Amino acid sequence: MPNGTFEQQEKQRGLLLKISYWYVTNRVLLRRILIGVLIGFGAIFWLYTIWGILDIYVISYSKTKEMFNELVTNRVRTQEWIAAHAPRQIQTESVRVFTTDGKYDFLTQITNSSPYYWAEIDYVFTFSGGETEERRGFILPNQEKWLAYLGYEADSRPGNAKLNITNVSWHLVDAHEVPNYEEWLLEHLNLSITDVEHTTDVVLEKDVVAKTKFTVQNLSAYGYYRIGFYVIAYRGATPSAVNYVSLDQLRTGETRAVEVSWFDSLGQVSKIEVEPEVNIFDEDNYL
Repeated sequence: MPNGTFEQQEKQRGLLLKISYWYVTNRVLLRRILIGVLIGFGAIFWLYTIWGILDIYVISYSKTKEMFNELVTNRVRTQEWIAAHAPRQIQTESVRVFTTDGKYDFLTQITNSSPYYWAEIDYVFTFSGGETEERRGFILPNQEKWLAYLGYEADSRPGNAKLNITNVSWHLVDAHEVPNYEEWLLEHLNLSITDVEHTTDVVLEKDVVAKTKFTVQNLSAYGYYRIGFYVIAYRGATPSAVNYVSLDQLRTGETRAVEVSWFDSLGQVSKIEVEPEVNIFDEDNYL
């Protein structure tokens, strides 16, 4: 057994000596082969790089330029699309202040020119030395609507009144649910206002006050738990007074007579405007 182990060790030593001798004998050749391989890889790399540069700036220059210009154009178009579809600032008009029964009513108009967004807003009417309580409202896409605060008590007439929108929450109209907003709007909010009458000689106890009557018919496909109406009295082409009335549970197809009482006679009135107010995006308000 010892002799067998010795012979095996001698064979291993002999093999190592042969390998060492071959390496020493061929070391220069191996070095040249390694250098050649490295040079080959370097040449391939530089040939590929030079070919890429030639392809970009010479062979395919016009195509590359066209692709680059297309990328720039698409980026500009994307920016233009984002700008065109972003919500726009709500526009406000000057504020009018009316005196009614010793109190003050504030009235203004706001406009949402965004066709893809509706908004919930918090607002106050400010004036020299004070402001009203904060109220919450809404405005639909592409809508111009009245906004009012009625019955503010003050010792003197509020001067320099302005509308201050303190917060805006924008809501994007889902194009999958509402592919055509104008048709969807007509389906959800189609109210007929007729038979508008205004009288200024109604006797209420010892006072002579005004009263406005009108008829509303719900022609839309939906009923509402609550719907409001701004009633604006005009003297000439200028609003001279504002009132507000709410109806509960106006069902689809229903016709209802509405009466609005004012706290004084209002004087000369040339026109009455009735504007409905209902948030058609509030699912909880549908019957």
